[in-house]
Amino acid sequence: MILATLLFALSSAHADTVQPLLTATSDAFSGECKISLVVDDDLIARAIEVKSPTEISTFPIEGLGEGMVLVTASDQKVIILQSDAFDPRSGGELKLNYLVSGINGKRREVVLEGNRTGSTWNLLINDSAGRRIVLSAYFKANKFLGKVIGLVSVAFK
Repeated sequence: MILATLLFALSSAHADTVQPLLTATSDAFSGECKISLVVDDDLIARAIEVKSPTEISTFPIEGLGEGMVLVTASDQKVIILQSDAFDPRSGGELKLNYLVSGINGKRREVVLEGNRTGSTWNLLINDSAGRRIVLSAYFKANKFLGKVIGLVSVAFK
């Protein structure tokens, strides 16, 4: 009994925590999609968690180099998160690549920054409104003949 209690205490002492980064909405899908960073006790990034109304997916942080497919539809990679320069201890550049048109394969990219300040992780953007922390994003659907074929733009708040 003492051994079981000790093992439980040791395992719970090293539980990962989830720090919310971004809440995404769209007229292309229903509900909210929440993107969070999973960190360990030392606040080192271990994974990206994506929570949609229907599922929860977790992607190891090492997968950023090759790109994490966050959203797929009709066998198309709709939203991909990628980075060649993300440090799990301090952050770095993150590229959010999204499908504009599933008809011709056109894509766009938004550059964000994952940044750790003390015990808090934030997502920042540097756009016409200046460098700022973003908490939400709206993905505007690109429609052709009434059907969603991609995402025409993304607006951050």
